[in-house]
Amino acid sequence: MDEQAFLAPARCFCEEFEGPKDPALACSGCKVVYYCGAAHQKEDRKSHKAACSFIKQTREKLEHEESALRNNPGAGEWCMPADVFTTRVGRFWSIDGTRAYMKARFAAANALLLVHTIPAVEMALAHFTDMLRLNRNDDLGVADIVPVLLLRLDREQECYDFLKWWAVTSAETDPEHDYADVNLPYLDIHGADALEREEGIFQRRGRTSLSHLATLTLLKLHFFLELKGKFTGHGTTKGRSPSQQIPKTGGSLMETRTSQPKALDMIQMNIQYSRLMHAVNNANQHFWELLVDGATPVVPKGAYPPAPGAIEEAHLALHHTQRAWQESKGAIKTIEEQDIASPGAKIIRVYNPEGAKRPIGDVARWKGTETLDLIKSSKPSDAS
Repeated sequence: MDEQAFLAPARCFCEEFEGPKDPALACSGCKVVYYCGAAHQKEDRKSHKAACSFIKQTREKLEHEESALRNNPGAGEWCMPADVFTTRVGRFWSIDGTRAYMKARFAAANALLLVHTIPAVEMALAHFTDMLRLNRNDDLGVADIVPVLLLRLDREQECYDFLKWWAVTSAETDPEHDYADVNLPYLDIHGADALEREEGIFQRRGRTSLSHLATLTLLKLHFFLELKGKFTGHGTTKGRSPSQQIPKTGGSLMETRTSQPKALDMIQMNIQYSRLMHAVNNANQHFWELLVDGATPVVPKGAYPPAPGAIEEAHLALHHTQRAWQESKGAIKTIEEQDIASPGAKIIRVYNPEGAKRPIGDVARWKGTETLDLIKSSKPSDAS
């Protein structure tokens, strides 16, 4: 499946409408959807109502929890220190009385992601980034979400810097790093070489989560497809019409790094994303099948994080990253055309007459004799 999705400045589909320049044109409920005028807002209300109401509901819950927390006198007790937003920065979750607020903020930020506009993604990112500032230990898994939102907003350098800091600090340099120690450097990698080899940095499991691996694979695939587009003269990786492009101050990261791309650059990116694709599959054999099939992610309930390699982990990573993959033109199709076990061959499955799907780790290669089923098929006659 390669469903093309879009991230636009506004929900209004008028070509001449450039987006959120006038706050008066914002939806008063969600505050992250903009229209050219009342007529189109009314026309869109039926499809927007459910998400709008949920965003408003979660925002009001957050406002209630924040007000209660800020108005709590604290009196210096260990269970609720005074001025907790100042005195417990970096260690927020360790205070039981802050957790209702943090959960409400997590819910409000996730609700914003039901709306696929730039203001919605930017506001969600602001929430998640500040939650990491308040609680470095990241008990809610916010760090899995931040880099993919940066990627959706075309902030590729920031995305890579975030991913590298998290991988290097937690997985290699200091496995015992105390995230709650606000005196230690935090997210202090800036301007890292996003084109560098990923081996030895990201492919250890450690705290390099499945979501991070999938996001890094997509980032490297962006670079490969952009270079390929320069050589073939075909388009961009982003699923947006010219009037919907996110404004960029200096062009894409690849454009600023390789003004005169070489075939070797494209080959290197091809190698890197291919290795990462295999690293994702080695970490969890369910993820690529769920992504390519366009599965609806089922967010697991229970302890975070899910068990490594479990299908619950794959669903959570899909929940975090699926929209970014769908917004990246050609990305899912590129993955679909690869055999995880053998780069260059298509992903195919052994046909099962009962319709059961095997895990992607059981993928077989076409040898000319087996009855096989391509990943989008359901009958032997569909294979080709």
